[in-house]
Amino acid sequence: MAQQLIQHISAAPGLRSAALTSNVPLDQRGRAEYGFLLEGGDALPPGESPKAEMVWATPGYLETLGIPLLRGRDLRWSDVKTAPHIVLVNEAFVRRYLPAGEPLGRRISEILGPGNDPWEIAGVIGDVHTKGLDLAPAPLIVVPLLQNQVRWLNVAARAAKGDPMQLVAPLRSEVLGFDKDLPVSGAKPLARIVAASLGERRFQMTLMSVFALVALTLAALGIYGVLAYSVTQRSREIGIRMALGADSSSVLRMVVGGGARLAVAGVGLGVLGALLATRVLASLLYKVSATDPLTLGGTAAVLIGSALLASWVPARRATRVDPAVSLRLE
Repeated sequence: MAQQLIQHISAAPGLRSAALTSNVPLDQRGRAEYGFLLEGGDALPPGESPKAEMVWATPGYLETLGIPLLRGRDLRWSDVKTAPHIVLVNEAFVRRYLPAGEPLGRRISEILGPGNDPWEIAGVIGDVHTKGLDLAPAPLIVVPLLQNQVRWLNVAARAAKGDPMQLVAPLRSEVLGFDKDLPVSGAKPLARIVAASLGERRFQMTLMSVFALVALTLAALGIYGVLAYSVTQRSREIGIRMALGADSSSVLRMVVGGGARLAVAGVGLGVLGALLATRVLASLLYKVSATDPLTLGGTAAVLIGSALLASWVPARRATRVDPAVSLRLE
């Protein structure tokens, strides 16, 4: 029936490929790990047994989800119950359990409990993030649906071009035309599933970004206020220098240079502290380094800019005041 259904819906206009599968990457519904025994597998630490996620699928699964076949063969419609049982495993499976051996031809037993026929590894596929984009791909086993059927299935479809949601109506029509009792509901583009899997992490990062922006603003205002007050306190000194013949540009260079040196020293210590704290942030980031030079450089530029402005504004104001007036400020 699965093969007939796929053949039937393949007539839907705009469809590039389709497959039946028990799980879709990053969709946590129905996802579970299964234990098994592996022929010739490397020894594991005491108390640890091999486990892997499992996906039941029909031919077309790899093409539809864009998963590369690296070695061996793909699923076939001839992989039925009476044929030799085969499975596909991903690279993470090979790295974890067969780092130094040849995976093709190895036999896996007791996938679904003792007493079942063993399964032979017929192909190795690329890794897929199934638990989260920020988590390393887990060991995965792909089982031919026609050799061991399950009761929950998804129709995975790839559009030839354009918006994939345009396929929903034609697919629903084709499925109902095949069997009016088959429900078609909950259609989602893979992009929405990916976005949903990032919802909690995105909220955390948005909250942290707001706090970081508030902290940066307060730090910049604090630096500005302290340095502006410090320069204002030197108004009498500036007046004396101006009375003795110092020109305004040299006074500005002296005051702003002093503020810049303090700011650079403070920012340097801050960057050092940030680098020491990267381990705390690393687990919250995805495809962004905790030592991202753009972020560190931008923050340093804001703080140093605040310090320069805080030094320049009151110093500029002081150089424009009559030296006699500056001397009477005390």
